[in-house]
Amino acid sequence: MTIVATKNEKLKGIQFRIISNLGDNKVRVSEFDRKDISQLIEETLKESNDGTYDQTVLGSIPYVLTPERMNDTFAVLAYDNTAEPHSLVACGFFNEWKSARAPEAEKPEWQVRGMYVRLAYQGRGIATKILKRIENEARNQCLEKIELEAIHLPRTVSFYLQNGYEELFNGTRDVNGKGQYLTWTRMRKAL
Repeated sequence: MTIVATKNEKLKGIQFRIISNLGDNKVRVSEFDRKDISQLIEETLKESNDGTYDQTVLGSIPYVLTPERMNDTFAVLAYDNTAEPHSLVACGFFNEWKSARAPEAEKPEWQVRGMYVRLAYQGRGIATKILKRIENEARNQCLEKIELEAIHLPRTVSFYLQNGYEELFNGTRDVNGKGQYLTWTRMRKAL
């Protein structure tokens, strides 16, 4: 399924593509997609880092679209069709999250697992369009809320606050067992 943005001038030339293993309309990620996504995530984390984190810390963030993590994933990919070759400029992911707080919960929690937008494309509404499509899918799954952990990078927490998410609590995580910490904010939005 493809969504083409045409009404918003800021989104002109941006094409959105859905990858989903939810429901009956399954669209699998190709190896080519997976490589593009991994490269986008790595480059976006480098571009967005304001010096808060050592690059090894950001490199320790687990990528969402590994083959073993693709079950029950919903992804929105954004391509710039005006660039040569057409390039992946943003992506967002949503999937089931096994809560350590309630592993035996009857109803699984679902979480935005990552949102990545190249620096040159930020501020154009691409992330907002991706997030809204993810939230619509969450509603299609009959969910009452959606949660995420926003890594403390410039504009990340404020982006989610502007989109109706509330802060629940802050945390840190030793990402590689070597005392290198990543700071994040747990956030939630009622749907």
